Amino acid sequence: MRRPTTTRSLLLAGAAAFCTLIALPQARAADHMECERYAHIALEQRERAREMRCFRSIDLHSFRWSPEFQDHYRWCRHEPFHALERERHIRREELERCRG
Repeated sequence: MRRPTTTRSLLLAGAAAFCTLIALPQARAADHMECERYAHIALEQRERAREMRCFRSIDLHSFRWSPEFQDHYRWCRHEPFHALERERHIRREELERCRG
């Protein structure tokens, strides 16, 4: 006869495993094509910031605004897709603030 705590533990372990499997596709690192696209967009956003002379409101020397394709690409390869969207969104917001 099983004790109720053993059954409960098994149910909790099964639920945790199921949640982990569901989360895996969302947590995967971005692939080569996604990262190439991400890096190109990052450089386009940086160029816009430079053209708009956003030197006061945007730190163009920060990693987020790096002029190097490989900086953005390498960062992207180790991040989940939602992190890429977050970074693009932050840069868009900073450009909007600069534009006034």
